[in-house]
Amino acid sequence: MDKYIKREIKPFNEFWINCESTMLHSLLITLDEKYRVMAYTNNYVYEVLHFPTPSRKWINEVRVKPEIMDIFHVVLKNKREVRWNDYDKAVCEIKDFLRQGKIVMAGVDLFYWIPMNMCYHKHHADHYAIINGFDEDKDIFFVMDTDNVKYQEFEMPVENVMEAIAHCDLHYDALVYDLCTKEEIEPYMFDKKELIWRAKRIYKSLRPLSRKYFWLMEEEDYKKGFYRDMCVMYILQINCRMKANRLLIEYLIEKEMIVELAPLQEDCHRIERRWTAIKNKVSKAYFAESSVTEMLNLGEQMMTQFEEERKMWKAFVKLYDKRR
Repeated sequence: MDKYIKREIKPFNEFWINCESTMLHSLLITLDEKYRVMAYTNNYVYEVLHFPTPSRKWINEVRVKPEIMDIFHVVLKNKREVRWNDYDKAVCEIKDFLRQGKIVMAGVDLFYWIPMNMCYHKHHADHYAIINGFDEDKDIFFVMDTDNVKYQEFEMPVENVMEAIAHCDLHYDALVYDLCTKEEIEPYMFDKKELIWRAKRIYKSLRPLSRKYFWLMEEEDYKKGFYRDMCVMYILQINCRMKANRLLIEYLIEKEMIVELAPLQEDCHRIERRWTAIKNKVSKAYFAESSVTEMLNLGEQMMTQFEEERKMWKAFVKLYDKRR
């Protein structure tokens, strides 16, 4: 029986939208590098959430919500949902799945997970992460996840992995799949009609964002550092989505699918740069003399950028319609 198994997975690190999409795009480019462009597609919307701060003020939060089910269907098959009640049985089953060449996505609590991750021993947050191998001589699992730098492989003691799984509140302890072969997946091509339909959907989801303040709390919340890491992370998410939009436009121009998009290329780049600036300023705003004043100012800048993105997608649709 194998005492050492490791599946090599090529990390996707061009940008970060969320952990799940990074994991799936990594599997895709491991199968075929040509599928990298699938990460650029505009298959997302914005969603607004509301939650209370320690000062009991309810605030707005905005997140990019990528639609990733189509990626699952391309790269994975034969889904199996697993629950464990016994520690030793779980360890043995994970190793057996890996010996069979399965993709094992374990549900983990990030509080107990990667030491270099922003949530480690600070925030409880659950998600699925790939366990891609084990070494019985070292008593470790190989796992794939994102730390504060990039998506990569880590060696974790079996005991630590099982602690993270035990504290996770996701419905299943693990999801197990077969990875499709390169021969089973079709070459990826952008569908112009889908691009336009998605652009209209993004445009609609952006409409209320240019009239809302986000992460606007009371002064005491900022002084306590409440939600600072997560706030910066979700602005980084928007920033990275702007990079993906720029790469999408550049790809469509390069492949001469919609050459008239050239004027939008600089629009995308400008919006991306401004979100980078906002992200850096938000981190500093927590330490300002008046954090509320700083966040009010940054809130105005966010509204402007949401409106700029809305105009960009409107122009995208208009340029395409002129071709039909």
